[in-house]
Amino acid sequence: PGLLSWKAMGFYTVAELFAGLLAGLLAWGMGGNLVPGENGNMGMMFLAELLGSFGLTFTVLNAGTSADYEGNSFFGLAIGGWLII
Repeated sequence: PGLLSWKAMGFYTVAELFAGLLAGLLAWGMGGNLVPGENGNMGMMFLAELLGSFGLTFTVLNAGTSADYEGNSFFGLAIGGWLII
C-alpha cells in the first residue's frame, strides 16, 4: 500500500485506456477480421476478455508481490502459463 501515488495511478489508468482504444481502432481498421466467426456473440467475447484479463492480472500481482520471491523461479512460469492459455 502506498507504493503508487494517486497522480501516477491516474496517468497509468489513462495510458491503459488509451492503449485499449488504440487496439480497438486497429482491430476496426483491419475490417473486424479479428472477431472469430461471422456472427460473433459480443457478450461472450466481452466475458472471455474480462475473465482472461482478471486471471492474468491476478497472477502477475500475486507473483510480483509475494513475500517468497527470493529463490523462487516459478513465478515466470506461472505468468507464462497463463499467457499460453
